[in-house]
Amino acid sequence: MKQRSIFLIAFLSINFIQAQMVSDDPAYVEAVTNGMAFFEEENCASCLEEYAKAFEIAMKSNYSLTIAAACAYQCEKPELLDTYLKKASALSFELEQYFDYNPSLGKLKDSDFHKIVKMQCEKAMLASGLDMELMAELKEIQHTDQKWRQMMRETSEKFGQDSDEMKALWKEQSYADSVNLAKIAAIIDEDGYPGKSKVGNGLSGTAFLVIQHAPHEAQEKYFDVLKEAADADELKWSSFALLVDRISLGRGEMQIYGSQVVSDDEGNPVFAPIEDEVNVNKRRAEVGLGPLEEYAKFFGITYTLPEEKKD
Repeated sequence: MKQRSIFLIAFLSINFIQAQMVSDDPAYVEAVTNGMAFFEEENCASCLEEYAKAFEIAMKSNYSLTIAAACAYQCEKPELLDTYLKKASALSFELEQYFDYNPSLGKLKDSDFHKIVKMQCEKAMLASGLDMELMAELKEIQHTDQKWRQMMRETSEKFGQDSDEMKALWKEQSYADSVNLAKIAAIIDEDGYPGKSKVGNGLSGTAFLVIQHAPHEAQEKYFDVLKEAADADELKWSSFALLVDRISLGRGEMQIYGSQVVSDDEGNPVFAPIEDEVNVNKRRAEVGLGPLEEYAKFFGITYTLPEEKKD
């Protein structure tokens, strides 16, 4: 099997895969899944009903709150819109990124809703006391990290992964990755990991994202730095777990959390070998990741957790 260029992995730090799955409660998972579907259908009333159900269980996803706020905007419910956006911006100042990388919210880019989101995030940032200069730098790094990957995702679907168009985009992305790594290395070497206390929740994963996309040697070099950040709650452990898996595979070992997908001999996506697979969901839950069965759906993988062997 070979490592597969699956672009959804690139979006994990911006939380498009795991963004809403802050609870593995089946009722929560069903509600946010339905809510997103109704939003895409522009059925704002049903969208709000589903997110209301989800928020009774958990209200920890800035992505879910932003989508719910968009539904409130479409349904002309300003008080609900304000409530959801305030809670979303308290979790992350980087809500605007969703307008660039999420097709459904992209339809609302430059709308009055987009302007409201921007204003709310600016208010939250100014009141935070965080390092605004560093935040601006990380925001630009995050943008260049994702820019070409977004284009590759669309190009791959249209022309195929081995097309000339894809090769050209990979060249651009490789250059951007090398520049970003140099910038992040300089930031870490000078002042340590740029985590939540310096740049807020939304940008605390930017350095991780760049290192996640770096060569294996760089991942190994900064592994301890990122682990210390995760242990200190400066970086989400759910993000760091991805690096753990990627480094494990780079060492020729099994992955721990099941985050990495490869291609089988026929080119189909499958999970790379998982250590103690029967207990993988327990480990995922410990670091804030949802069940592997749900994660698999994003890659079109039909997955069933193996049963524990009995003597």
